[in-house]
Amino acid sequence: MKPVAPRLLFPILDAATLEEEPELHRRWVALLTNAATDFDGKMLPAFPDILKQLTSEEAQFLDKVYDEVTLDADRRRTEILAANPGFKGDVGIIGIRGTLLKSIDSVLIENLERLKLVTRTQVPLSPSDEIVNVFPPANHLHISELGRLFVRACRTPKR
Repeated sequence: MKPVAPRLLFPILDAATLEEEPELHRRWVALLTNAATDFDGKMLPAFPDILKQLTSEEAQFLDKVYDEVTLDADRRRTEILAANPGFKGDVGIIGIRGTLLKSIDSVLIENLERLKLVTRTQVPLSPSDEIVNVFPPANHLHISELGRLFVRACRTPKR
């Protein structure tokens, strides 16, 4: 354990004590725990402000997206390659699957974009641009690096 910087500690405690939603309350506890331990990334002072602005639905969506593009990335690359026979290059950025995007209201997606947790890209899926858009419009929306770090910071640390 290490001392939590006051500019992180006080906003976390303040917001966590007012949180009524169990799903979000768990994330506040995880954020404080990670701030007090050797978290495997940067603990940004913006994280409490970001978490205060999220709904439970947005937080759960971010978790699913994070898992899909990290834990399930190899499976997704295999699916994309199977749908594009003859392609021999790198799949590139793993976008958010269209079925997952349809599971959340577009206003919530716009809020996640506003917070820079997800971003749109016009970058082709591969350097040669041979891969077709298999999961429209998923290939153009992906979790940002800030989003990945934020999700990890708001997850209960592994023992």
